[in-house]
Amino acid sequence: MATKPPFTVKGVMATTAALAVVASSFTFLQPATAAPSDDLDVRFGGSLVGTTQYTTAGEEAQRGVLHRVQGDEEQGADSVTLTGGTQGLRFDAADLSLGSDYISQSFVMETEFTPTAATQTSLAPIMSAGGNFSVRYEGNTLTYGFDSNKSGSWVKHRAVVPMPSINEEHVFSANYRVQGDGNVVLEAMLDGAVLASVTAPNSANISSGRDKAFGFGNDVHPSGLERGFKGTLHAVRVNKTTGQGGAGVFEYQPSNGTTDQFHVGWDGTVADGVYTPAASEKADGVVALEGSATVSEGNLMVNGASDGARFTPTDNQLTETWLKSQGFVVETTFTPNGTQDALGTVLAVGGNLFVRYQNDELRYGYSGTPEAGGCRNNHPPGGRQAACPLTRLRAQD
Repeated sequence: MATKPPFTVKGVMATTAALAVVASSFTFLQPATAAPSDDLDVRFGGSLVGTTQYTTAGEEAQRGVLHRVQGDEEQGADSVTLTGGTQGLRFDAADLSLGSDYISQSFVMETEFTPTAATQTSLAPIMSAGGNFSVRYEGNTLTYGFDSNKSGSWVKHRAVVPMPSINEEHVFSANYRVQGDGNVVLEAMLDGAVLASVTAPNSANISSGRDKAFGFGNDVHPSGLERGFKGTLHAVRVNKTTGQGGAGVFEYQPSNGTTDQFHVGWDGTVADGVYTPAASEKADGVVALEGSATVSEGNLMVNGASDGARFTPTDNQLTETWLKSQGFVVETTFTPNGTQDALGTVLAVGGNLFVRYQNDELRYGYSGTPEAGGCRNNHPPGGRQAACPLTRLRAQD
C-alpha cells in the first residue's frame, strides 16, 4: 500500500493512518547557538565526566565547571535524567560572582526540562542560585522567587504557577534584575508565556561559599541538597547581565526566533483538492488534500491508503540534504479509528522524520545516515483524541 503522510514539507512517507486530525501546526525555529558572552549554555551534546567536569561539544559555552552532584546522574542523547534525592547538576562559574552577602549581580537562568513524576520531592528545584534563589516545586505548584534577610527576619518573595504537566518538555527562564537603588525585579517565562514579576526592596542573601554556585535539578543551599528533581534536563543556561529587562535576554523560550508557517483547526474550505484556511487560521503555503481525504466539521478525515494532507510552505527552509541547521516544531491533535496499518503515519517531515504506527506501538523518530534515532510508546486507543507534538526539535550534525 503506497501512501503519503498527513503532512510533510517535502518527500513522502510510506503509509497514512486512519484517523481524524483535529488541529495541526508547523513552526520553523532559528538555530540555537551559545551567545559569545554566555557563562553557560549546554545541550548535552558533550560528555559529563564523573563528578568533576562537563566536556563541551560544538558551540556550547562553559566558563567554569558544570558537573554531576551525586555521580550517577544518567546522561543520554542530548539530555540528563535525574531521579531525585541528591542527584542534580551544578555549575560553578569562573567569572560570574553573584556578590558577597547579597546578590548584587544581575543574571539569567534558563532550562528546558521534562518532569517525569506526578509528585515531586518537597521543594525540589529545577533551578537554584546562591543559596536563596530558586524555581522549585511546592505541593502541586511551581514557585519562583528568593528569600532575603537584611533586618534579622527572613522574608519570602515568591510567585506561583500551576505545576507543569508531566512527561512533556517545558522551558523556564528567569531574569534576576538588581536595580541601582537595591530593589530587585525578577522576570520569568514558562513555555512562551510571560509570568507575573516578583519585586522586592532587598536582594536575596547568599549562602556561605555559594556566590558562584548555580544548580539545575537540585538546590545549592547547604540545607537543601537532598531535594532532587525527578525528570530530564535537556538544556541549561546561565549568563550575567547588566540588568536589562524584557524577553530579549532569554534564548530558550519558544517565542524567540520562531516563524509560524502553518496553524489550522480545519475550519476552512476545500476546492479542487486545495485547502483554504479560515480567517483565524494560518497557512503560508499550499495545503493539498490527497487520496480521498476530506474536511468536515473542524476535522481532517483520512482512512489510510493514500489519504492525507501535504503542506508545502512558500518559504521552505528545509532545503539541505541533512536537517543540520534548521530546527522546527510540528504537532497535531488526532483521533485514531480502528486498527491501523503497518507504518500508518500520523505526521512526517522531509521524508525520514515520522510519527507512525508499527507493531502495536506509536513510534516517533527519524532515519538516515550515518546515524538514526527514535523512540516508541504505546499507541493511543481508537476513538479517543490524542496530541502528538515534536517540540523544539533541534537538528544536530
